[in-house]
Amino acid sequence: MILSDFKHTDIFQILKVSKELIISITTFTIKLSLFAFRLLAWTAKSTYNYVMK
Repeated sequence: MILSDFKHTDIFQILKVSKELIISITTFTIKLSLFAFRLLAWTAKSTYNYVMK
């Protein structure tokens, strides 16, 4: 089987969709982690400023 034949198989389509899904989930997870870190940093900074007043 050559590459052009493989590109027309169901396995190739499944692998292609799986790759896109993994990239999408990874991107979402990274964005969510960064948001949670920013929220935690903002909360810590606000708490510090409130206590030090």
